Amino acid sequence: ILGNHTLVGLVDYERVLLQYETRLYMVNYIQACEELFYQRFLWQFCNFGAIQVDPPASISELMMVALLEEKKPDSASTPNMDTYQTQAQILTDIIVKYREMLDEYFYMVVTEDGQLTTLPLVISGYNPNLLKLPLFLLRLATAVNWESEKPCFKDLCREFAKFYSPAPPLPLSVETFIQETKPTGSSPGHPDLDEALDKAWDSPEIQTYRDTLQHTVFPCFKSHFYAPTSLVDTQTTLQLADLPDLYKIFERC
Repeated sequence: ILGNHTLVGLVDYERVLLQYETRLYMVNYIQACEELFYQRFLWQFCNFGAIQVDPPASISELMMVALLEEKKPDSASTPNMDTYQTQAQILTDIIVKYREMLDEYFYMVVTEDGQLTTLPLVISGYNPNLLKLPLFLLRLATAVNWESEKPCFKDLCREFAKFYSPAPPLPLSVETFIQETKPTGSSPGHPDLDEALDKAWDSPEIQTYRDTLQHTVFPCFKSHFYAPTSLVDTQTTLQLADLPDLYKIFERC
C-alpha cells in the first residue's frame, strides 16, 4: 500500500488519506513514519549527511528541560533545581561517554564539554522538529542498552526514529494553550483546543509542514521500505472504501 500509494491529502495532525489501486486508506502517518525512519537509520548506518546545530546546544540544559517536563512538579511548589541539575549532568555524562560511537555510526557530534553540534541528515531536505530534542536526549541516556552491542544499535535506531518522526510545528498560541490547560487536566478533545488547532491548520508553519510531508517524506515510502505487520495489527492503516463495493451500493440505489 505505502510502496505504491497516491497521496490524497492530510486529514489532521496525525492521519492521512492514501489511495492504493481501487481502495482508499486512512493511515496514522506519525506511526508509519517512525517505522520509515527506523529502517532508514538501519540502512544508512555510518553513511549519514550532517545537520548543523547552530549555535551548538547544551545537552545538560536540554536535559533539564526534559526532566522538568517528565517530573511535572506541582505548580504550587518550587522544584529543587540543584537536584535536577545534578541529574541532568549525570545523564549528559552518559552521552558524552559514548560520543565517539555516536559520531562514527550516526554522525551525531557531541563535544567533550557536552555541546551538541551536529545531527544526522537522513532524508535530504528534512529536519526533525527540535522541540522533541530534549526528550530524545533524555531517552538516549535512559532507554538505550549501552552495554550490549546489538541491543544498543537497535535501541539507538529506534530512539532516533521516534525523534525524526514528523511532529507538526504548532504555532505559539496553540503551544501556550496546551501548557496552560495541562494543570486542569483538559483532554485533546477540549473544544477551545480543537478550535485553536483548526485555526492553526491553515497557518504558514503547518502549510510548510504539509508540503514537506507530501514532497519530501512520503515519496520515501516508495523506495526501500518494508511495511511490518504491526502497521496493520495496531490499526495504523485502515481501509475506508473500495471502488467495486461502492459501485454495488450505487447499483442498488
